[in-house]
Amino acid sequence: MAPKTRTIYQNLIDDDHPPILVDDEILESKLTKELFDTFFEGSPSLRRVGLAPIFSESGTLCRLALAVRTKAIIIQFHAKGKGAAAYKGRGVLSSEVLCNPDVMLLAFDFNKLAMALFAELGLRVRNGVDIQSACGTDREPLATIKFAVGDDVSVMEENVLATFESSTLDTKHMNTFALQAWVAQCLPDYPSMEDLFQGAHTINTEAMSQMQLRLFAQLEHGENRLALNAPTATMHEYSAVNTRHNIAHLRADRFQNRFMKNERTQKVTVHDHQTGLNISIDANVNQIDGRNTSLKTKINLDGRTITSVTTQGRDGPTRADMERQSTMLQALQGKVNLFDNPFLQHMLQPSDDFAWPETFPTSDTIPPIVSLRPLNDSQQLAVEAMLSNTDDTRTTIIQGPPGTGKTTVIAAFVTSAVSAGVTGIWLVAQSNIAVKNIAEKLADVGFDNWRLLVSNDFHVGWHEHLYESIVKNIISSGEFKRARRRPPRVPVFLCTLSMLSHPLLHIFTGVNPIKIVVVDEASQITLGNYVAPLQNYPSIHKLCMIGDDKQLPPYGAEDSEYMQSVFEIEHLRSTVLFLSIQYRMPPLIGDVVSEVVYDSQLQSNPEHPVPYETPSCWFVHVDESEEKRHETSWHNPAERATALKIAEKLQAEGKEYCIITPYDAQRSFLEEEMKASGLVWQDKCFNVDSFQGNEKDFIIVSLVRSKGLGFLSDYRRTNVMLTRCKRGMYIITSWDFVWKRAADTLVGRMAAKWGDSVWVNPAHITVEEA
Repeated sequence: MAPKTRTIYQNLIDDDHPPILVDDEILESKLTKELFDTFFEGSPSLRRVGLAPIFSESGTLCRLALAVRTKAIIIQFHAKGKGAAAYKGRGVLSSEVLCNPDVMLLAFDFNKLAMALFAELGLRVRNGVDIQSACGTDREPLATIKFAVGDDVSVMEENVLATFESSTLDTKHMNTFALQAWVAQCLPDYPSMEDLFQGAHTINTEAMSQMQLRLFAQLEHGENRLALNAPTATMHEYSAVNTRHNIAHLRADRFQNRFMKNERTQKVTVHDHQTGLNISIDANVNQIDGRNTSLKTKINLDGRTITSVTTQGRDGPTRADMERQSTMLQALQGKVNLFDNPFLQHMLQPSDDFAWPETFPTSDTIPPIVSLRPLNDSQQLAVEAMLSNTDDTRTTIIQGPPGTGKTTVIAAFVTSAVSAGVTGIWLVAQSNIAVKNIAEKLADVGFDNWRLLVSNDFHVGWHEHLYESIVKNIISSGEFKRARRRPPRVPVFLCTLSMLSHPLLHIFTGVNPIKIVVVDEASQITLGNYVAPLQNYPSIHKLCMIGDDKQLPPYGAEDSEYMQSVFEIEHLRSTVLFLSIQYRMPPLIGDVVSEVVYDSQLQSNPEHPVPYETPSCWFVHVDESEEKRHETSWHNPAERATALKIAEKLQAEGKEYCIITPYDAQRSFLEEEMKASGLVWQDKCFNVDSFQGNEKDFIIVSLVRSKGLGFLSDYRRTNVMLTRCKRGMYIITSWDFVWKRAADTLVGRMAAKWGDSVWVNPAHITVEEA
C-alpha cells in the first residue's frame, strides 16, 4: 500500500513556519535507508527528529510519528506473529533514526515512549530528550510550548490542547500526531532554547542491559498502559439540582464519579422548555465543597432543566503517579540509580553478593509479643517476623487469605513494637478503607497512640461517617498546615500509599522519620508504586508486606505482564509466611474455598458460631435470569428483583447484610431500586473490587451473567466475592448456568460440593418469625 502524502500547516504557534509534507501509514516492513535519506534531505548534520507515539485502544504502541522541519512520516507497526520479514524495517528505523548518533530525538514524555518502544517492539533509543524536563516546566505540553517560544510569540492554546488531547489512534485525525512530533523538534529553534536542549540529560536505552530495561518496564510500562486505557469521559451521578442564571448547584451522589476541580470541561445536557429541545452546553467546575458542586456555564440556564452532566477527558495523574514517573524519568536519564536503594535491589536485582547496609539497625532478640487477643501459631510466626530486626527478615511478606486476621496481626505487631520502644512505624495500604480498617483494629485492642492522615477529597462531605469511632485520631489533609505548629509526636502513623507523596508530609516525617513500613493490600500494589517512597525516604530499614495473591491483583494486571506485585517475584516466594486459619466464613464455605483456591492449606475456625452442619449458603434459582448489556457493563433485572426480595427479608429480620455484584451497572440499578422500594439503601450495594477487606453477617451475591462466564472466569475476583460473609450467603443465579457454563468456576465447584439441597426457589424465601 503506497503512503498517503499530503501537506498540512501547523496551527499551534503564531509564527512563520513552512508547510509540512506528511507521508501517512508507512508499513514498518517498507522502511529503507533510501526512505530516511529522503526524509532527512535538507536537514543539518546534527539532525533533530520529533517523535510522537500512537497507541491502540488497548494501549499497545501501534504507530510512531516522526517529524523534521518540513516533513513528517507515520510508521505503522505490524501486530505480533507476522513472521521475521514483517519486522525487518525495525532494524532500519533503529540504525537510521532511533540509535543514530547524529540524531537528536525529541518527544514529550520521552520516558513513556522509550519504555513503550522497548516493551512493545524491542526497540531502543540513543539520544532521547524529554521536552518537559529540558525546559524545566511541568508535564503539560501547553506550558512547555509557551515557555520555549517565549513572550514574543503567541501560542494557540485551544489548538495545542486539542492536539495533545489524546495519543490513542484515530484515523480521522492523524494530523494531530504529525503535529505533536513536529512541535517537539521545532522548539530548540527558539532563542536560548538550543543550548538548553543540547545540555539536557538524554535517555540512552541502547546502553542499558536487557535485564535493566525489563526491570524498568516492569516498574513503569504497565502503569502507562493503564493510564491510556482510562475512560475518556466521566458520567456523573447527582441530585438536588438548583440553577440560577449561568450557575448550577448540584450534589454529587457517588464518590467514584465525583466532580473535581481541574481544567477539564463539563458537557451539560439541558432540556429547553420553550423549544422542547435537548441541547449540550459547556461548563466548568466553579466550586466544590464535599459533595456540593457549582458549575458555571457559558449560557443562561433559566427555563432549562439539566438532564445529564459528563466531564470530558481522562483523569490526570495523581501525585503518587507523578512522583513515580519523575523518578523513572530520572533513572532513564541516568540522574539516579534505582538499585542504590537496597530494598529495590533486593526485590528486583538480587545477587549472591548482596548485603544490607551496615547502618541498618540489627538485633538477635525479638521483643515479646503484646496482644490482648490470643494468636494462632501462624499469626504468631508472622508477628515475630515483623518484629525481627535481622537481615533475613528485613523484607517480610505475609499471605493472608480471607478472614485470617491480617489486621489482628498488624495490631499485635504495633502494640508489641511500641511497647519495646520502637517509633517511626507507618502503616499504609492502597485504599482508604483498608487504612481505616487497620485504625479501627488498633482502637479495638485499646491502642490509641497513632494518627491517621486522610485526604480531604475522600473525607469531607463523603466519608466522615466511616471515621466516627476514631475521629479524634484523624488529621485530614486540609489540616496539615495547622498541624505544622504542633506536629503530633506519636510512634505510629497510618495513611494510603499515595499519601506518602503529599508535599506537606514532611510536617509529620520530620518528627517521626519513616523507619518501618507495613503495607496492607500488597498483592494489589504494583512494584512501581514502591519506587518513589523508597527513594524519598532512605530512613526506611524494614518493609513488611501483607496481602493475598489469590484475591484482587493490581488493577489492570489481566492485560499486562508488567503489572506485578511483590507476590509475583519468584525468588521471594519461598520467604512468604502463610496465615493458615480463617475465622470469618462458616466452615461449610471455608472448606470449599480452601480446597479449590488454597490447595486445602486453609483451615476453618473449629469454634465458628455457625457449625459445619448448619446451612450457610443458598443458591437461589431465578428461572427468568437473563443478562443484558448496559453500555460497557452488564445487568440482570430478574436477579435484581430476587435480590430485593432477600434484602427485604433480611432487613425485616434485623440482620446485617449487603449485596455484592461483579458489574457496576447491576450495582447502580440495585441501589436505585432499593431506594424506590423504601429499603435502607445507603452502603448496601457494592461491586466486588470495592468490597475486598470488608465483611458482613449475610451477603447477597448477584452473578448477573446467564450466558457468558465473564467475571466468573477470574478466580481471584470470584474468591473475593464469595468470601465476605460471616454467617450466610445467598447466590442468585440459575440452575442451568451454574451446572453447565459455570461448572468449572469456583461457584460451580461450590454447587457441586453441596448438591441439590442448597438450591431454593425465590417463592420459598420468607421472613423468619422473630
